[in-house]
Amino acid sequence: MSSLPSDIIADILSRLPAKKLLCVKCVCKPWCHLIDGPDFIKLHLEKSIKYNTNQSLILKHSHLYWVSLDSLESASEIDHPLMCYNHSVKLLGSCHGLLCISNIVDDMAFWNPSTRKHRVLPFMSLELRRYTGSSVCSVCVFGFGYDITNDDYKLVRVAQFRGTEISFVECEVKVFSLRRNSWKRIKDMPYACRYPGTNGVYACGALHWILLRTIKRWRCRSLGIRILIWTWERWGVTREQMCGIGRSVRPLGYSKGGSEVLLEQDRLNLFWYDLKKKTVKDVVIHGTPISYEVEICLQTLVSVNISKRDLGKNQGTADHDKNVKKRDDFLSEGFKLVL
Repeated sequence: MSSLPSDIIADILSRLPAKKLLCVKCVCKPWCHLIDGPDFIKLHLEKSIKYNTNQSLILKHSHLYWVSLDSLESASEIDHPLMCYNHSVKLLGSCHGLLCISNIVDDMAFWNPSTRKHRVLPFMSLELRRYTGSSVCSVCVFGFGYDITNDDYKLVRVAQFRGTEISFVECEVKVFSLRRNSWKRIKDMPYACRYPGTNGVYACGALHWILLRTIKRWRCRSLGIRILIWTWERWGVTREQMCGIGRSVRPLGYSKGGSEVLLEQDRLNLFWYDLKKKTVKDVVIHGTPISYEVEICLQTLVSVNISKRDLGKNQGTADHDKNVKKRDDFLSEGFKLVL
């Protein structure tokens, strides 16, 4: 392949899964530089999205499991980078092959399971003035996505405060920028989260939540017998209706050909729904717990490092990073002594 033009070599290599590309880097230095380059990483990501390839599922119970979406036959356990005495973490979102995770002490990190690289986020507390008032923080929800305008991965945290009156609600919103490696407070949100345990969904370049203007006591909904699936087509939106009895059904992703949708039901079952035949096919994955949370995650080479062009802009955070490192080193030693 040494006689082929570099753009053809890049096109061929961009069709390989991320884990194979990590092995291919050892072939020669030119290939290593090519695969590590931002242009190739972007090309590989764009092809994965366009052709619905290199998709995987991350299953979370007490541990994390990985399974390829192409086979869905067996799962393998994977280790996350955050320290935690019970090994359990929360999945806060997935975007372009990066997972946002947090542990029991609210340490958070952006993590690429394919490359095993991660970046711990700076610690960020709630505003102190909140504790002096009558309102208390009732819930925090997160949203993880990609800012295409600024070529930046961002995490949104919405802290919901409830006053003494049940209808009073106030939401403090902060955004973490990977490029700036810092948090920023933005305008408060005068709405309440309809489903407090559900994080934002990243779609079409934006994060989405279901919100309420006031908090009310909601009656339990009936189980229901209909599931509506809205699908985008070239000239508009079509609606599919499927009969079912699940209280909670969540779409995860399309099959490689785009004719089927993978759905999760009540954190217990996975099944394919055929959009043309209107049929359902159960999915059985060996080596998984009875119940689990699911995040769909691409296998990409997307980096969690700050680019060189942004290093000069972040000199003000250098001292902060040193202090964070000292704290992390101290905690690491402390955990080692305890364990």
